[in-house]
Amino acid sequence: MDYGLRVKIHPTAFLNRNCVLLDVPVADLTIGAHVKIAPNVTIACVGHPINPDERRSPDPSVGRAVTIEDDVWIAAGATIMPGVTVGKGAFVGAMAMVNRNVEPYTAVGGNPAKPFLTGLNEDRFRVLEPSTYVTTLEDALAHA
Repeated sequence: MDYGLRVKIHPTAFLNRNCVLLDVPVADLTIGAHVKIAPNVTIACVGHPINPDERRSPDPSVGRAVTIEDDVWIAAGATIMPGVTVGKGAFVGAMAMVNRNVEPYTAVGGNPAKPFLTGLNEDRFRVLEPSTYVTTLEDALAHA
């Protein structure tokens, strides 16, 4: 984290190791409730102009807010670019480069990230009851 002045992380959010939060004093970085962020994720609220003449200015940084809404999972190595909102319940795949908003309950992946699955809040994506988890070799053989 660079400054931390406008970073808001909900107490139930989990950030794994080696995450980089590039925040600036002019843009909010908000991470919602029950968000899971895997190792080596970068969330950037700051960028620089593409035009080299503009990068020579005394303050070439450009800040834009990033919002990670509730119940989002961001997988390992993903990058969230300035100005992006990742909607409630969304999933960002490993190594994805997200440069556009992600709709709620949508899975995205790739570089640049594109949606590959929607409706993550539907019944077909419900977590199994703990009694149906396969936790031993015997369980796996019984369910084969």
